[in-house]
Amino acid sequence: MDLGDIEIGILPKIGTEQRLTRVWGRTVALGWTLIAVAMITVGASSQVIGRPMIWIDDQRFGAVTLIMLVAATFAPVIALVTWSLLAGPWVPFLSLLVTGELILWAALDRHNSPGGALVTIFLAIAALLLSVASFGGRYRLSKVESSIIASN
Repeated sequence: MDLGDIEIGILPKIGTEQRLTRVWGRTVALGWTLIAVAMITVGASSQVIGRPMIWIDDQRFGAVTLIMLVAATFAPVIALVTWSLLAGPWVPFLSLLVTGELILWAALDRHNSPGGALVTIFLAIAALLLSVASFGGRYRLSKVESSIIASN
């Protein structure tokens, strides 16, 4: 069965060359889950030592703003993990976008929580490596399929 023929709910019908293999989809999901756990750990640690990261700084922001910042931090990660498990298209590109978000959080934290920002940069580097490696996990077209697509 070809994944390009499967249409699951909201997933558009797109050729398999833009989707990750099942193993790579799970690998990306696991990698981003571990990065999210590490971000939670770093955020909690920075809160305990009194130098909270910007997305968890309850001394500076009210409850509503804090909820929005936490959602802005983790909603893209949760969406990416879900999308990669559903074999959605363009996961490596989306992973690069979420990596950019990690870099943004690190840049915003560099003055208030430099240790947390440093750890976030290391997590962003790990996420970047995962994103680049996931490009190798896409389905490959056979020569016959490639020639058919090229002739259309």
